[in-house]
Amino acid sequence: MANTGLKFASCKKDALPFAKNEFDNALLLTVLHHSDDPLSVLREAYRIVRPEGRVIVIESVYGVDGNELSEKERKKAEAYLSLTKEQQRKLNVYFDHFYNRVVHYSNDPSMKVNVPFNFRTPQEWKKVFEENSFVQEYAEHLGIDQPAVPEYHTLHVLRAVK
Repeated sequence: MANTGLKFASCKKDALPFAKNEFDNALLLTVLHHSDDPLSVLREAYRIVRPEGRVIVIESVYGVDGNELSEKERKKAEAYLSLTKEQQRKLNVYFDHFYNRVVHYSNDPSMKVNVPFNFRTPQEWKKVFEENSFVQEYAEHLGIDQPAVPEYHTLHVLRAVK
């Protein structure tokens, strides 16, 4: 793996090992739905970015119709998009558990990915972000990136209002 010079932290505790206002940007890559307390994760991201800093979130979501996707991406997600909102949520729960607890099974408790199933719709995430001192500057529907694990993802670029 190439050394990018970027600081990276992956931790299972609530507090990140970084100083307040240390970064211009932070990335939360499909972690919120794995957290027992997604709000504490957002608060930590807010804490470590500078005023007006950005937090980039890519998250698995449900309750989507695919209208924001290109025709090609909509075709890839056709089966998922044909499901009801509740069926999409249940499919996310199933595949999240299957992928993280069956495909990547480990006897070692420290290697197990947390799966509390904290999925939300893109609109629900936007509300959560805004209630936690972020302005959503940009959102994009990414669709389904892996046919084997058909979870629908969205990108959210948030600005920290301090």
